[in-house]
Amino acid sequence: FGVAWAVDGSLYFEAPDSTEDTQIWTAAADGKGRRQITTGRLNGKPAPCGDGRHLVFLSYRAGTPHIWRSDPDGGNVRQLTDGEGEWNPACSPDGSWMTYSSPAPKSQGVWRMPVEGGTPERIWDRSGWSRISPDGQSVLVGGDAQTKVTIIPAGGGPPIRSFDRASGLGNAGAWHWSADGSALLYVKTAGGVSNIWQRPLDGGEPKQLTAFAAERITAFAVSRDGKRLALARGTTSSDVVLIRDLK
Repeated sequence: FGVAWAVDGSLYFEAPDSTEDTQIWTAAADGKGRRQITTGRLNGKPAPCGDGRHLVFLSYRAGTPHIWRSDPDGGNVRQLTDGEGEWNPACSPDGSWMTYSSPAPKSQGVWRMPVEGGTPERIWDRSGWSRISPDGQSVLVGGDAQTKVTIIPAGGGPPIRSFDRASGLGNAGAWHWSADGSALLYVKTAGGVSNIWQRPLDGGEPKQLTAFAAERITAFAVSRDGKRLALARGTTSSDVVLIRDLK
């Protein structure tokens, strides 16, 4: 469910290790040089910082999900948050600050804190996803249970603009800024098939960018030059099991 472009054009992504535990891996854009860079229990949601100095990510290595920081190659790991459970990190273009979310009742919302560590500041009162704009001035926030996605100032404050997901902004919890910050890119799934769409912020009509005829998209990322998309796609299968004579 996590894929991201590094500053050098390589990719970070989630995949299981030999024990089937989720880890963060890196590879060139053509798939060569695949290498696991995290160890321990359940690591994911890679979010490289725009200055190329750090990677922030989600990890259960301490038992409770928290946000951790490492070097781009996975070295020098440091825990950044220590609350009741933190999720969905994003790192700023200049690499100096990050956002994350907390669903815990006492700390619910989207928070901002320095990548070097420090006191977090709540910038949105609902838990969900956050995506920092390419210029670092705004944050896109939303969640699977929310009917809208909203652009807020990077330091918090009244919403700048909101978009109704029911009116065409997609039906999956994956969205990003375009590389130049002029549009939103999002996943829209119809008839079990997902594609990426783009909606200009100036009010223009949404445009379909991909033309897949099968499979669902679970995650995607836009390259920093805006010329390429990295996609996590596949199918999901499940069975109904009947259990008799439960006691």
